[in-house]
Amino acid sequence: MSDLFRLEQHPVVLLQPYVSQPYSWVGHIPFAYLAVDLLRPRLLVELGTHSGNSYLAFCQAVDHLGLDGTRCVAVDSWQGDAHAQGYGEGVLDTLRAYHDPRYARFSRLHRCFFDDALGEFEDGSIDLLHIDGLHTYEAVRHDFETWLPKLSPRAVVLLHDTAVEERGFGVGRYLRELSTRYRTFSFPHSNGLGVVLVGDQVPKPMRAFADAFARDDALADFLAASAPDPAATSSAGGTQRHEDVRVYFRRMDEDFDDLRQAVASRPLGAGPYALRFAVPESRAVNRLRIDPAERAGVFGIAKLSLLDEDGQIQHEIGALESRLVAVEGDLLRPQMPNWLRWVSLGRDPHVELDLPELEHEHVRFVELTLDFEAVVPEDSAQKVFDALKTAIDGVLVSARTQTHVAHLLEATLQEVRDIGAVASGVPQAVGADLRQELRLAFDALQDRVAIASHNAERAASVMPALVEAVATLQHSANGSAQFSLDLQADHRDRFHAILERVDGLPETYARVRSIGAAIERIEQSKGRRWWKKVPGHD
Repeated sequence: MSDLFRLEQHPVVLLQPYVSQPYSWVGHIPFAYLAVDLLRPRLLVELGTHSGNSYLAFCQAVDHLGLDGTRCVAVDSWQGDAHAQGYGEGVLDTLRAYHDPRYARFSRLHRCFFDDALGEFEDGSIDLLHIDGLHTYEAVRHDFETWLPKLSPRAVVLLHDTAVEERGFGVGRYLRELSTRYRTFSFPHSNGLGVVLVGDQVPKPMRAFADAFARDDALADFLAASAPDPAATSSAGGTQRHEDVRVYFRRMDEDFDDLRQAVASRPLGAGPYALRFAVPESRAVNRLRIDPAERAGVFGIAKLSLLDEDGQIQHEIGALESRLVAVEGDLLRPQMPNWLRWVSLGRDPHVELDLPELEHEHVRFVELTLDFEAVVPEDSAQKVFDALKTAIDGVLVSARTQTHVAHLLEATLQEVRDIGAVASGVPQAVGADLRQELRLAFDALQDRVAIASHNAERAASVMPALVEAVATLQHSANGSAQFSLDLQADHRDRFHAILERVDGLPETYARVRSIGAAIERIEQSKGRRWWKKVPGHD
């Protein structure tokens, strides 16, 4: 590595942090440790803290290095935004539970909007500023320029998400503009982190690191490789106490998006929890997606109500399974009537329900009683379920296909029953014997389709049921075709057309009437019953 900078003189980069979701900042934690060591800031401010991965790393380094003269402040509304998504009170509660016992003597979690907090800091006082709020070009430019007077001559600014271009992110674009005014460098991994040397008196160790960074790619590679594994560190030294439950709203012809979501936090642990979510003000929605967790588990919806602004029930939604549009996982037998219960092995368990009542004028809230029967507790355990899901996914798809085919065959059977009922009303002119033959043919077809439907539910593979269904229809066609052997050649094509209609399971009375009319014309052209020999007649 460069002679101007020796990383081995900064073992602070090897500390092990406490991290929690989301993990997009975790890859920069070694540099966060190093930045504190190089700058030894008197005041460190972070704009946008969320669950605290970056801020807790700064505080950990301050504590480890024994920087008694350093103060740290995290500024955040802890409500989320269009890029971080909304989240519940549990995020801040969990962060406080870990932060306060360890770092409260020099650090403060300040719940406030960025602009509102400006007046609490003196001009020229901040040595290290981390900006990680809304990531649009306009928002990050506004944050940088409004906080610029608060920066000291020693100041360095960190900008996260410089490598993200989609979803309206503009941090990278703004960093390129800043590079024409200040010395900058950036890390490309973990969504990108830009470093801006704003002050004209940036400490020499940081300037030496910038020189080394420009000359030697091994520095960036080493820091990236030193980042912690979230699965190994997320539960070390702290306990997550809450988890967010999200619901999303949409119209039937639209997609879900983060702008129409609501979030509530629940304490971790098994059991039912009653949660309330605000309906979007427009109320132009009729579909509800419920995301109870971000891990595998067994979940249930015990109750679903739509409330007015006073909390009074406007609609009690029953027969939840009949409202089901989609499920990530597989349905289970409910614990109680009207429950909706399912199991998911993946990281995105959810159900979507059809709720046209959401559009009603007085509906303001959705109240859910969610049952968390069992949830995978740790990310390492979730990896096992990920592997299991991959291994048995083909079996699950086959089972779901069997069920679908069974339902399809059952629907076909009902169509046959309906046609048989219509056939019984064919005019007497068709002939009693012919109508009896039709009924017998339909009865035989019903029996064979019923057997195929039963086999589809029980078979290990769906194919035998499909073959059986095809064989049923073919048998019916072959049996009917045998009747046509006695027809004269000039009637054969016309009778085959009739057979095609019977074989196609006509759905309407008009088609059955056409069969009867065709057969009546055949009877008129023939003076005897052609489909079987009647004793006593030549």
